Amino acid sequence: MKKKRALLSLLLTLALSGGLAAPAAAAGPTLVVQGGRNNTSAQLVLDGLPDEHVYSVQLELTLSGSYDSAGFTPDLNRSDVYSPDCLVSQEGRDTRITIYLTARTPLNEGTELTLGSLQLDRAFWDALDSAELTLLDRNLKELDAVNQVPITTENTGADNRPGRPDESETGGNETVTRYRVEVQSSEHGSIKVSRERYERGATVTVTVEPDSGFRLDSLSVTTRKGQDVELTEVTQRRFSFQMPGESVTVKGSFLPSDVPPEESEEPTPPTLPFSDVLDDDWFVEYVRYVYQRGMMSGTTPSTFSPDTTTTRGMIVTVLHRLEGTPAAVPSSFPDVPDGEYYSAGVAWAAANGIVLGYDTGLFGPYREITREQLAAILYRYAQSKGYDTSAWGSLAQFTDGASVSDYAVEAMSWAVGSGLISGMGDNILAPGGSATRAQVAAILMRFCENVAE
Repeated sequence: MKKKRALLSLLLTLALSGGLAAPAAAAGPTLVVQGGRNNTSAQLVLDGLPDEHVYSVQLELTLSGSYDSAGFTPDLNRSDVYSPDCLVSQEGRDTRITIYLTARTPLNEGTELTLGSLQLDRAFWDALDSAELTLLDRNLKELDAVNQVPITTENTGADNRPGRPDESETGGNETVTRYRVEVQSSEHGSIKVSRERYERGATVTVTVEPDSGFRLDSLSVTTRKGQDVELTEVTQRRFSFQMPGESVTVKGSFLPSDVPPEESEEPTPPTLPFSDVLDDDWFVEYVRYVYQRGMMSGTTPSTFSPDTTTTRGMIVTVLHRLEGTPAAVPSSFPDVPDGEYYSAGVAWAAANGIVLGYDTGLFGPYREITREQLAAILYRYAQSKGYDTSAWGSLAQFTDGASVSDYAVEAMSWAVGSGLISGMGDNILAPGGSATRAQVAAILMRFCENVAE
């Protein structure tokens, strides 16, 4: 996270020094990986870039399996190119590698850009799963939003396996793009596909084998963007689908054979006591979540007041309840007297470094909390609990991303990357805007499910 913060600071410095304005964006790019199938290193090239100048590149690669170390050597031999050590993190059974490149002058002179050489501790040609790419212009505006781009492998015939450094690989100069099919494990049965990767348009056959006494209840195929892929039933235990141009996840569930399908449906959610929270409101599930867990209560026995703004005192009280209302020494804030509903929460939050107060020495319990203040408080709370706070999202995707206060840049980047906070529409982040009770309920539910669990 510190490296990402350092990169953002550098990009801001570059942006403030002036430069060329970027023209209109073009079609999406492709990542080309050049090398031998058994290589421990490969050349990374971006092809099909927008027809405009690129000043900064962030490339996030996901590889199946565990890789302990990685190194990246930029191809551009220029003094103004900055590329910190690539970041390596383990996410379950996958490894995530993040590469950065930025410069004061354009990195590219056209639609192709050779990034440099990636070195890993073992061969990774067949382990490449997905790539996410962010491109920035001189003014920190995104030329291409963070999204998954196709990976094309080019076998150049070079093979650096130990003891066989000059051997050419059969079928040199082949170019093949394949996408991964991940099958999630299921209880009481198995779900299998014949291969792990398929080309776009290939027919993928899924075979399900329930355990004795069980039957298939549900089966789905979704892309990493959450889009459903159509399944065709071939036989009772075989299904097929056409491979899209991105990786997919196959998951299913099994139930005892003697359980009728209608009994497997989820129970009807309990009714809320609030007259201002209707079943078709976008926030109803979020309100139900925080209410049932005692994190938030109504403003009256029959109202939740979803559109009412939230104060700083309310937020620390909610987190204090989430923590189990532990005792703490009273805080030193002069505007937080004993006996108020928020007093114990502020004392606990201050004692654990979760809230710091204003430069005036006051806490401001009745002041409306801003979206960036909420992100900062949740970020410090997550750190105090030892949760993973390495997730990071680009603020440059928002038109007002540069207006985030210095103290909150790291926290807002984490909140965006963790899916806690999203834009307000029209690519606006609104870091200084207030947060309604409905919005806070949504953020708290995402925090509990995406971070705490």
